[in-house]
Amino acid sequence: MKNAKSLGLFLCAVLGLSTGCSTTKTTESPTHAAAAASAPRTAAPEPDSAALQGTWKGKELGGQVEGDVFLIISGQGLEYRGADPGEWYKGTFTLHEDTNPKQLIGEVRDCPAPKYIGKQCLAIYRIDGDKLTITGNEPGNPEVPPAFDAADSRQFVLLRQ
Repeated sequence: MKNAKSLGLFLCAVLGLSTGCSTTKTTESPTHAAAAASAPRTAAPEPDSAALQGTWKGKELGGQVEGDVFLIISGQGLEYRGADPGEWYKGTFTLHEDTNPKQLIGEVRDCPAPKYIGKQCLAIYRIDGDKLTITGNEPGNPEVPPAFDAADSRQFVLLRQ
């Protein structure tokens, strides 16, 4: 069941989108505050959980079915539509942005393959502007793909729509 495996892998690659942040309150002197206010500001980098929001369209590299795949990310939810109309997944995800490569952990909530529902899928991802590269393992596989071109993993390249 390569198609279900492919979707599950893709879902794994995309399902790990949850980041957190912490802030520490500091006390500034009036002089320091005035200097900081006049200093040029640089925008903080956007967290990946925000950068991934929206619709992505692309291809599965080496996939069995030719055609476009779609990934729709909203909040911590995602929906995948494969080139085969019978391959689709819905789930949730969290991100580990502190790893190299970055990791996505997804959980399949609904799909046509009952054996994948409730399973986690582990993936690695890279965002380059409006290009998203994801490599994921089959749901239930406890290993993270070792590289973007890992032999037993599914690879996807998508563009922001």
